[in-house]
Amino acid sequence: MNYQTLSNKYISDSQRKLNILLASLHIYYQNLRTFHWKVQGPNFFELHKQFESMYQKVSENIDDIAERLLALQANPISQLSEYLIISELEEASDELNTKEMLEKILSDQDILIQSLRFLVSFSNQHADEGTADMLVAMLREVEKESWMVRAYLRKNTSQ
Repeated sequence: MNYQTLSNKYISDSQRKLNILLASLHIYYQNLRTFHWKVQGPNFFELHKQFESMYQKVSENIDDIAERLLALQANPISQLSEYLIISELEEASDELNTKEMLEKILSDQDILIQSLRFLVSFSNQHADEGTADMLVAMLREVEKESWMVRAYLRKNTSQ
């Protein structure tokens, strides 16, 4: 189905739901930046680099969602104050130790995975394959990163 034939109601509902995801990704992005700046200890070099890689991917996802909203002739929100209000995630403290940082990342990823799964289903129900395809790719990426963070956390806390 061509995106231009999607119903106005679907586009309005999709705009609201995608903007919540957009806000959540902005908070996740900033949490990762904070961890990138604040990480210390014996795993500094590997985690500093990993956090940077993760936030760069999230930055691309943010742009993809905003551009998809525009393609749907909807408006992406762009105010930090709005992100903080509607995000499903919370800002991380900048006082976390490395283990707490990784646990916060996992918690954020769990919420993002749930949100992405819901949005994929919602998009598919309305034959919005373009949005669903974009979200499936993001879901696959977050699930893989979550698996890797869990494995890293187990390895480094079982010693």
